[in-house]
Amino acid sequence: MPEIILPTDMNEQEEQEGEQINYTPTEEDEMTFFFIYHMHLQPSEFADWSLDKKRWYMARFMHQKNAEREMINQARLMQSMQGIDLTKG
Repeated sequence: MPEIILPTDMNEQEEQEGEQINYTPTEEDEMTFFFIYHMHLQPSEFADWSLDKKRWYMARFMHQKNAEREMINQARLMQSMQGIDLTKG
């Protein structure tokens, strides 16, 4: 199971209040969070999807985000190279 990593300030707040999270999320919990948080879906919108369909949507979403990140990085690189004459050696 994936580990839930809380920001430092949340961990400190929990220690001060004396509360701990004693729940181990299931794969279904993680998928539910993913669809609600990243894809802005309501649980009723994906409740009837098969596990394979949910996994496909997650993989496709990650593929799209990685492609977008790569395009942004390429654009930044091109912008940083403007004005540099690569023909001079």
